[in-house]
Amino acid sequence: MLGLTTSVLIGLPGFATPAGATPKGDPATGTVQVKIHTPDGIPATVTLAGKTRQVAAKAPTGTSTLVSLSLPAGLYHVPPVSTTVDGVRYVGHASPPVAVVKSGAMTTVNVTYAPDGGAHHLVATDLTRTSLKLSWNAPAGARFVLRRTPGGTPVSLKTLGVGVPVKGTSAADQGLKPGTRYTYSLFTQTKHGWTGPLVSSISTTPPVGSTQATYVAAPTTLLAVPADLAAAQTTGTGVQVVLRSQVPPPLLGSAVVLPISAALPGGFLGVVTSITPDGRTLGLAAGALIDAFDYYELDVPEFSVAAAGGGGAPSATAKAAAAKAADVDCGGSAEPPRSRSRPPSRWRAISAPRSTSTSSWASRSPPARPWTSG
Repeated sequence: MLGLTTSVLIGLPGFATPAGATPKGDPATGTVQVKIHTPDGIPATVTLAGKTRQVAAKAPTGTSTLVSLSLPAGLYHVPPVSTTVDGVRYVGHASPPVAVVKSGAMTTVNVTYAPDGGAHHLVATDLTRTSLKLSWNAPAGARFVLRRTPGGTPVSLKTLGVGVPVKGTSAADQGLKPGTRYTYSLFTQTKHGWTGPLVSSISTTPPVGSTQATYVAAPTTLLAVPADLAAAQTTGTGVQVVLRSQVPPPLLGSAVVLPISAALPGGFLGVVTSITPDGRTLGLAAGALIDAFDYYELDVPEFSVAAAGGGGAPSATAKAAAAKAADVDCGGSAEPPRSRSRPPSRWRAISAPRSTSTSSWASRSPPARPWTSG
């Protein structure tokens, strides 16, 4: 087993929770009870930063959870944290924002999540090799600032990155590079002030003949690169991965796309089922494209698939090309995920002579628990 083998695993139902890492009764530590409150079905990951960093995670079920953490005595900041689920950005605020941990004592922190009141349902359309369009919904009278950055890191300030002109509740961006990943950060100003950013990570259409995919990643997806990972190994039920300390911990139920490595020759697309209190060691179960992407399009020669609205199993050639495409897109990422049934209204396959473009996209309001197989 990798990482901290005695850490408390905060996981979904059905996953083991081993004993805590801190010896019981250690006089140099105290206990923090983190109470997380969210709208129904919204996951959350709360970070406590001080002498050490620990996280409390809420699964994507119900409206609340209670997590107990053992921490060295001292002050721990609980910064506001955000997550975007089903197109809506939620922000969690802690009370108190600083936890005072005393040796042998217990303190409680309440973290409550609510919609930020800004733009929502940011959607990318008309993706080409050098351009794309974005649209969104927002409160009446709102103003917007849209910024673009290369790669997968959004900006935290509306003065950073490259500005993209906005017209109403839409924008068109041009002059992009083919087969390149960009991240868009949308800030909203209402009568209550500025909110955001609402984020979308997009890869433009690749050059002709390329085996890269065009995609829009789900806001909570971690498209990992080798530098993000300290270790990874397969388990009987999936993969256990240890993140580098600089990588923000993902949400329970979110997707993680792992790069090809010696331990994972085909890469891996998984869903987070457990996370240790340090936020670094994750348990992953096998996932599917719908878990990681809001839109995914791949041109594969001789791809055998049913017409629009139907099902169909990809050929061995298509599967191999898909694995190579994912590796290029995500800096060496996952093999094709396992197939699973889905309503035709949420996914679509488009066939064409000789070379087939396979396009898939999730509905604007996907199921609250996309990690459960129907």
